[in-house]
Amino acid sequence: MKAIIYMLRKSIKNGIIDILHHPMQLIVYLFIILTTVSGVVTAMTSNISEEQRHFDFRILQGAYLLILYFISVPIMLKGTNASTTFFKMSDVTNVFTAPISEKKILVYGVGRQMATILLLLICFVSYGAMAVQYFSLTIWDAVLLLLGIGVMLFEVQMITILIFCVCNGRPTRIRMMKYAIYLMIAVPIVIALLRLFSNGFTYENILSAVSLPYLNYIPIVGWTSGMFIGIITGNITNILVYGGLLVLFTIFAIVVFIRSKADYYEDVLQKTESVYEFRNAIKSGKVSDKNMMSDKKKVKLGRMGINRGSGASVFFYKQFREMSRRSLIPFINVNTAFLTVFVLIVGFALKAMQENTEIGSSTILTIAVVLSCYVQFFFTVSDDWIKELQKPYIFMVPASPVKKLIMSCATSVIKPLIDGTIAFTVSGILFAANPLDVLACIALYFSCGFLYTSLNVLVQRFMGKSGNRGVLMVVYMILLFIALIPGIVISVLLFLTCEAETLYSVFFAARLCFPAAICNFAVAFLIFMLSKKTLNNMEY
Repeated sequence: MKAIIYMLRKSIKNGIIDILHHPMQLIVYLFIILTTVSGVVTAMTSNISEEQRHFDFRILQGAYLLILYFISVPIMLKGTNASTTFFKMSDVTNVFTAPISEKKILVYGVGRQMATILLLLICFVSYGAMAVQYFSLTIWDAVLLLLGIGVMLFEVQMITILIFCVCNGRPTRIRMMKYAIYLMIAVPIVIALLRLFSNGFTYENILSAVSLPYLNYIPIVGWTSGMFIGIITGNITNILVYGGLLVLFTIFAIVVFIRSKADYYEDVLQKTESVYEFRNAIKSGKVSDKNMMSDKKKVKLGRMGINRGSGASVFFYKQFREMSRRSLIPFINVNTAFLTVFVLIVGFALKAMQENTEIGSSTILTIAVVLSCYVQFFFTVSDDWIKELQKPYIFMVPASPVKKLIMSCATSVIKPLIDGTIAFTVSGILFAANPLDVLACIALYFSCGFLYTSLNVLVQRFMGKSGNRGVLMVVYMILLFIALIPGIVISVLLFLTCEAETLYSVFFAARLCFPAAICNFAVAFLIFMLSKKTLNNMEY
């Protein structure tokens, strides 16, 4: 055990020294710390009205449960694909070969994983400060909410170990486990919808639906939420019941693991080697992290061959053919459905919240498109053209580098246009919005997608693929913030200086969105011009 403690201590020390030897990583970490601290200070010291301060606590309760779901479900689904691993290749060399019991090795892996979890919790600190401000919580209440996220992450690791022990590579059990996870997602949604359909879609009923006690019955996720919300509200029954269930589940998972005859460490060895190879492939640009640890599913080829285009346009038709294999209709996939549902949920929620005062459809679309542009940042389709950079063909085609860059990025630019057109057309019809407002929302969503793609090209142009991925992401976000400022400023100034008061309620979305969209298109075009030499050098 002393050897394991020594290794943990040395790993922390060597990690700090490694950061000090890499100035860009040090800058990124300092930037994260400064932004987190400034966010906390701003949230704690800003003055807001008393009405804003006392938001309904049920909003926090529903949002907290949603965050726990958002964190836990992807990890659990990954756990069904293959066994989880806490280890690196250095552990395989130093720990697995050492005369140390398997239980102590597991404790070592879990302990180091908990250290990683503590670092991840830093990302939620500023949100905890916002909760203190807007929901009249104490500092200790915010700490408890962050602690609950940490407990959730730990329990998810226990779940993945339990999934491995139960499934043990058997396809039928793996499939049943996936169905159980999907059921765990569907149950709270069905419960909330049944409550809303029976009582009506009003603001009060929505808050009641997202804070139903039945939602705490969901294993692990509901138990964690019920326990820590119970601590904040002083509900002793919830603390004892859900806390006891979490402890019993942890003990049960460990006992099952110890008694299991499955060769956990043999599987972990194979998994660790696979992770190591994947990470090296990502660093060298041979594969994207989107494909990392993915299932090896059979792909329906359908029609084969590009059969269209010449020169630079071949890359567009190649990506179009690949998209037609991934989905029945090219450009329309799960992201399209998600955006449409998201816009409709935002719209109906706004109408329900303003039950005493009528809110215009133009205002609803404006709020929905702003939130959609924020969400778009997380699933912007920008992988297709990056995949082309990983192969030599795009550099070998005898065509203008600018044309090749435009054609390779075409699908990534068109995708937001298709998604925005479908989502805001449907929402415009349901909310009886003005066609001009609908067009403005489509234009803004499309312009943001164009801007995201152009910035991605710019980062690749000047920093390449070999840089640290964390550094690249921070640089990308800083550039994105700078690029969005002109559109926001000009749009707000034009809106405030416009004297057409009679058009305020009718063309609210158009007056805000069209100027911002035009600015975004202009900035994106300038960025593309700065990046036009990306394909001039194969080893950029």
